[in-house]
Amino acid sequence: MEPSTTVGCLWFIVIAFMFFAQHHVCDCYFVPAINVFVGKMKASSNTWLQRWGNEAVAGATICALGCNGPEMFTNLISLYTGSDAGIGVVVGSEIFNLLIIVGLT
Repeated sequence: MEPSTTVGCLWFIVIAFMFFAQHHVCDCYFVPAINVFVGKMKASSNTWLQRWGNEAVAGATICALGCNGPEMFTNLISLYTGSDAGIGVVVGSEIFNLLIIVGLT
């Protein structure tokens, strides 16, 4: 095999493993955590908290925070520390991510 074919096969195996690892972590940890969260919110006497007792609402909200939370806080830190990252890159990437995620779902 040529080096480019070998590298391509290796990348495919690594990416396939990463997808499997992400599936395993979400299945073993993320879904049970959402189920515990939903159970506690349903049991709450507060009507505002009971809205979070819906699995779809809790899953979508927690998933969105999990996906965009680290990037959002990194962008905020880079803004306040005077980093070289421009405000257009910081705000633009976050807006793009949120709009694409909402648009695709």
